[in-house]
Amino acid sequence: MRFLVTHHPPGGGGKEPEARARWAIAQAGRFVKVRTDADLPIPRLVYWGHVHNPADSGNAYRKCRVIVHPAWQLKGEYGYRIGGDPLPIGAGWAIVDRGKVEAVETCYHEIRIRG
Repeated sequence: MRFLVTHHPPGGGGKEPEARARWAIAQAGRFVKVRTDADLPIPRLVYWGHVHNPADSGNAYRKCRVIVHPAWQLKGEYGYRIGGDPLPIGAGWAIVDRGKVEAVETCYHEIRIRG
């Protein structure tokens, strides 16, 4: 069972949820094609993070699922300087049991810290 976990995904995808989903599906397809053509193993699950527009390819490709998580921290000093709405934060993990993978995600929107 292979996972690929990196900090940033390649660019692209847009901001709308439908565009993000199509982009994640295309990325999963790219992994399957490129890795198959090169006789390389295909990662079962690809986790990318630190993006403020989450995406998930779901089960579009049986052999590879791409999940893009939002940033894993609350808005920092830079975020406050540039302004804007609160961005989602989230994380993910995988439960592997006898060759079956369950991707678990959590995403929080509108987090308010009381001072």
